[in-house]
Amino acid sequence: MQCPVWVVPGDARRWSCRGSNALLRDGATALIHPEELFASLGDGPLKPEDSRGKHQRVMEAIGSGATFDQLLLRLQCSPAELAPQLLALECQGELLCESGLHWRKPRP
Repeated sequence: MQCPVWVVPGDARRWSCRGSNALLRDGATALIHPEELFASLGDGPLKPEDSRGKHQRVMEAIGSGATFDQLLLRLQCSPAELAPQLLALECQGELLCESGLHWRKPRP
């Protein structure tokens, strides 16, 4: 049984990228855009319509910007509940993640 392997390519001159580049040489799929992976995996157990209300709550809690910890406190949820919502909103272009896990809405 074979399992698909996705790899983020690295700079060929960097020692730290030898492993990922070797996997690419051996037939792994290069992951250039996260959307490619999501499209391959599908929706999974969550239907897109199930998350609309949750996403709206997250967007309201973000305000002018918030850290991951601030969002956890504001939303009273677990990291396991919040992280997938933030990832989905980032992939949709609704949020940006900055240094220090600080989330904000994109500027117009």
